[in-house]
Amino acid sequence: MKKGNWWSKATDPAMYQKRVDIPPFKFVASMYGENDSIFDVGCGSAIWADNHKFYKKKGMYKGTDYTPEYVEESQKQHPEYEWEVMDANNLKEEDNSWDIYLAIHALEYTRGYEKPILEGCRIARKKVVIVWWVPLSQREDNVIRTVNQKNEVEYSLYSENLFNRFIHSIKGWKVIVSNLIINDQHGRPNYIFILEKR
Repeated sequence: MKKGNWWSKATDPAMYQKRVDIPPFKFVASMYGENDSIFDVGCGSAIWADNHKFYKKKGMYKGTDYTPEYVEESQKQHPEYEWEVMDANNLKEEDNSWDIYLAIHALEYTRGYEKPILEGCRIARKKVVIVWWVPLSQREDNVIRTVNQKNEVEYSLYSENLFNRFIHSIKGWKVIVSNLIINDQHGRPNYIFILEKR
């Protein structure tokens, strides 16, 4: 893992500002309440922890990632929150234990989105929020891309039609935001989907 400049540092306000209050994140933050609890899968470099604090959210926050180094560094950056190494396909959480499940720029790195999203629906009481940075494709199949000898995923390219059919088929949930495109501060699109418990 390369820590690079994306790790927030209190001594670097300019870098911190690049991680918070950007248009797609502002929209996501507006979709949940001040006291809602947040379960963040694929937390990476703790970007949503920065945003949770920036928007003065008071609910519990837990960040998880498959990569131990990300979790360790996130704990150092935000010791006030809970952090744990966890597989998105098998969350170690009770049913209906969190208000909001977030998967922001995370599912692109999985071998299939179905299990992580179903796990999100299992643990969330209110909403499941998915934000892609890789656009869904017009293909009729899913493409899993790999890059190294360990067969680790670089990113996956998923079919828009298959994804939409899947999220609309989940019992007990309704899609309230579908493929909303909001550009970040550099003009790069983010693709937002939100499911709400019926």
